[in-house]
Amino acid sequence: RHRQMCIRDSFMPDTVASPPVDFEGDPTPTVHALLDGHRVIDEVAMLCGLTRFAVLRAIFACVRVGAARLPCADELAAEAQRRIECGHEKVARGLLLQWTSLEPGSVEPLERLIDLAKLRNSPEEQADALMALGQVHFRQGQPQLAQEAFRALLALRPGDENALQALCKAADASGDHDLYRRTAIDLAKAALAADEAERAAEVLESIVAEGDAPLQARVLRARALIRLKAPDAVVAEAEAAAAAMGRRARRKEEKEAAAFFRDAIATLAPERSDLLKRFRTLGEGESRPARKVALLVALLAIAGSVGFVVLRDTPAKMLARIEAAWDQGNQAEAHRLTAAMNEKFPDSPEAETVFQMQ
Repeated sequence: RHRQMCIRDSFMPDTVASPPVDFEGDPTPTVHALLDGHRVIDEVAMLCGLTRFAVLRAIFACVRVGAARLPCADELAAEAQRRIECGHEKVARGLLLQWTSLEPGSVEPLERLIDLAKLRNSPEEQADALMALGQVHFRQGQPQLAQEAFRALLALRPGDENALQALCKAADASGDHDLYRRTAIDLAKAALAADEAERAAEVLESIVAEGDAPLQARVLRARALIRLKAPDAVVAEAEAAAAAMGRRARRKEEKEAAAFFRDAIATLAPERSDLLKRFRTLGEGESRPARKVALLVALLAIAGSVGFVVLRDTPAKMLARIEAAWDQGNQAEAHRLTAAMNEKFPDSPEAETVFQMQ
């Protein structure tokens, strides 16, 4: 695509042989005379009043008999620099691209293309050059340098799947396990956003196979498996997540994961009451026994001082009050009583009944 749209091929004259003349009015000698090692094809075509195709045909005839040749890397580099100094940046880019096709494994023309793209204020051109640079570093066995190029590319194209995939490979090759995990998670997010659930699940498979897999990776893979209609695999991810989480969900990420798996299990495997109860308990937040005791002592002291009789709530009584509130259409009271039930009697059968009612 770049060669068709941007490249400005350059040819050098060669005085060893003369240009051929195949027919009267053949433009080959005129084209040959304009090949001075500085003019590019489009400029020769403009001077001759010919099409680009006609000029290319004439140059091919010159190359075939040895009257012209392609410039070497040093000549292309020198001419590109001269064009930049003259302000002919578009032509300079074409010459640098010609250099990359001449030496595919060289990083120097790619680095110059990056600098030129910055000068031209062209993020797209800079991103293309960074991708090519990272691939060259990776092929040459320099994954850390490849990482730098791909990270710079992602700064220009956040979430770009090709860049994320390339960074994943570079991180894996360099042994940077943390970077590999983070990048794989970002790649899975991009795949899910593109509705490619199968690829998202595949990307995360090696990560969740580890015992200390990030919770976010398990949630993302479970989301992908839900789209793939694989309930057994979703339950397996839920079991692994439940085993990895502590007694209570303290961080926001843990609470969100508990809520997600609770809803997923309620839909896909409602018979797994053990998992439902586990994730419901996780989502209740951190208990504060000391605070509860202090509040209870204070209430008892106040009640004793004014002669109140404190009646102890039981799970059965609270369940009856919750059912009455629902029957009366008083949802606010029902929710308040439910929260109280979950706080006072989280492990009671009545609490499980309330959960099923919700």
